[in-house]
Amino acid sequence: MPFLPRVELLISYRKAARVWIVLFQTISACLYGQAGIEQDLVRAETMLVSYKNDSAYTLVHQIIENLKAQNQLNTPLGIPEATQPPAMSADDRNWLEAFEMYLRQNLSSDILSIPLLAEQFAMSESTLLRQLKRLTGLTPQKYLIEMRLDKARKLLENRAYNTVAQVAYEVGYLDVKVFSRVFRQRFGKLPSEMLV
Repeated sequence: MPFLPRVELLISYRKAARVWIVLFQTISACLYGQAGIEQDLVRAETMLVSYKNDSAYTLVHQIIENLKAQNQLNTPLGIPEATQPPAMSADDRNWLEAFEMYLRQNLSSDILSIPLLAEQFAMSESTLLRQLKRLTGLTPQKYLIEMRLDKARKLLENRAYNTVAQVAYEVGYLDVKVFSRVFRQRFGKLPSEMLV
């Protein structure tokens, strides 16, 4: 390996670290079956281009190609249906339906919070966290964000409102910039692009 000045060495390590972080985020997303994996894979591949001569490039590129191929299947990482987690019990399904219904009814409320949800469902915050994580794989905060973003996407696709601000307020975001940033992170495009 050629000698690099400290600054260049640090910069190259920093770039490499970003590539690996993106790759591990992508692998995690695949493991948990999260949507939007294709965008992460493209981002990881784009970052890898500058490391084409690196010995790790081939390995990382193969991992990305395998993830792309497996992402075409209906199950996370191509795990056969028999090894998927067992179906929810009727009680768990009823609880989750009641939880989702409450969230949908109060989604536009900016005071909707984890402590409020825990109180509403007569459980501690930690119990709510464990229950929702067990049933959905998401924390209550992430679940709430996903529901808000999903509703926002539907409103934008149906052109229910004329401005991004109206959609943001409808799904419980008071700050349009925060809403736009979170929406872009989740769907890969700004909400304003969906209104055009």
